[in-house]
Amino acid sequence: MSKYLAMLKSENIHTTSPTKLPKLMNGNSVGFVGSSHDPIPQIRDVANDWATLPDDCIGTLIDDESGAHYLPWAPYMQASDVHRMRRDLAETIVALADLERWPEHSLKDVFTRAMRGPLSALASDLGHFASRLQERRAELAVRGAIDRIARARP
Repeated sequence: MSKYLAMLKSENIHTTSPTKLPKLMNGNSVGFVGSSHDPIPQIRDVANDWATLPDDCIGTLIDDESGAHYLPWAPYMQASDVHRMRRDLAETIVALADLERWPEHSLKDVFTRAMRGPLSALASDLGHFASRLQERRAELAVRGAIDRIARARP
């Protein structure tokens, strides 16, 4: 068991600077010792003022509990969609690593980060690595064509 996990389980957490511990301010926010300003009411007033609402926020959904404006980040995904996208991402990363001859530790690092990343990053990660793979394959195809032309010349 790691020492950090053991420390968390024992609830025996020591800090080197107890004066910098956060404290609850007016029940709304967490601040630091010595901080007397609570910005939450001002931020809430500006966020809820329709006159200052940017044009790109018109038509946003409003959270029932907080009254905050939001847009859904993506359409609903089934578990099978997530599994398929993760499989595609894994295959893409491995193919790119093979083409670019990544060292084993680099492949493990990138692969681990991609597989453990949040669902919100899955589509952008897949797009990023698929784009890199496509560029690398195009580059290799051009190099192959140039080599064939060079060998064909007397």
